[in-house]
Amino acid sequence: MNVADGSMTRRDFVKGAAGVTAVAALTGVGGTMAWNRATQPEDPSDAWSTATGIDRILLAATLAPSSHNTQPWRFRTNPEGIDLLGDTDRTMGRADPRLRELHVSLGCALENAAIAAAAAGTPVVIEQVPDAPDGHFATLRFAAETEGDGANAELATAIPRRRTNRGPFDERVVAPASLAALGALCNENVRVVWLTDPEARARFTDLSVKATEAHIADTELQLDSHRWYRMSQSDAEEYRDGITVRGANLPVVISLFMELFPPTPDSFDAGWAKATRTTHCGTAPVFGLLIGENAGDKSEWVNVGRTYERMQLAATMKGLSMHPISQALAIRDREVSTGSAGPFSAGLAELGGAGEVALAFRLGYPTREQQPSMRRQPTLVKAS
Repeated sequence: MNVADGSMTRRDFVKGAAGVTAVAALTGVGGTMAWNRATQPEDPSDAWSTATGIDRILLAATLAPSSHNTQPWRFRTNPEGIDLLGDTDRTMGRADPRLRELHVSLGCALENAAIAAAAAGTPVVIEQVPDAPDGHFATLRFAAETEGDGANAELATAIPRRRTNRGPFDERVVAPASLAALGALCNENVRVVWLTDPEARARFTDLSVKATEAHIADTELQLDSHRWYRMSQSDAEEYRDGITVRGANLPVVISLFMELFPPTPDSFDAGWAKATRTTHCGTAPVFGLLIGENAGDKSEWVNVGRTYERMQLAATMKGLSMHPISQALAIRDREVSTGSAGPFSAGLAELGGAGEVALAFRLGYPTREQQPSMRRQPTLVKAS
């Protein structure tokens, strides 16, 4: 393995797969990679430069974004490839009643893994497995060895640097050429609608603010959402997932104060509502809507996740940040799951046009660097 450029041979992969599978066999379901909590660096991207073979692909997958940083994935390895399994114990519950965000998150992990493999000269063929009883979601099957893929190798360099930035964006306009380049990355049956004019951005902002208020007012929905809040640093370090104080990207003094005196869920929700209007939407020069052709198509939700992650990596290389604004979609999903045609379904349809808005995000130039989110060790499932 050439650590500098990430290239590897088929033998490296088989050797890596055997080693990882051995760990899984020893630890059983829920087994972990060779590094453990005591030795894993706080910033998982620190492991990137030394990870090799199949470990590098799994690390790439775990560095993908996920809804509320739930990291809802598990892996099963063998010499021929990697099975990606969804983890339904790590979902947003009533905040994701259709499991749309679960599938989008898994799509992000799938894309990172595929990019890392192609960059290393061992491309994968992706085979989706719909509705498997054990949560088996997709297989990345190793294809014939090639030279490292230049385009994917470039994107792979952004995997450890990618961040979901929740801080303010500056006033710079995102150039139309940059939007066109990102739009060209759309996956199969996925298109993007850019909201750049003030009227469209104001409509999306109003929809997002009202959805945030509806989200907070729904006690059951918030209970499932609060499950992923890690307001103390000790909780953040123990669980290595969820939304943390540092993840909010607040000014340093405020972050330090909140870590010493963790906010209550109610006060955190109040801050979230204010930030949605003034920071997240108020400083966004452009919003993006990723749309699948067919409403409720899980495979298209997966492709939306793959598109979003590829866009995010390309945006990272341009100094841009992306941050999902999902409140309106969550309330829309609740409307759909209960069979009602409510204002959030209508509002998103008016903004997005034909198809279904499967992911919404803001795009811009951040004013503050975002610290990396906590990451769990890759969870390996023993082959049956």
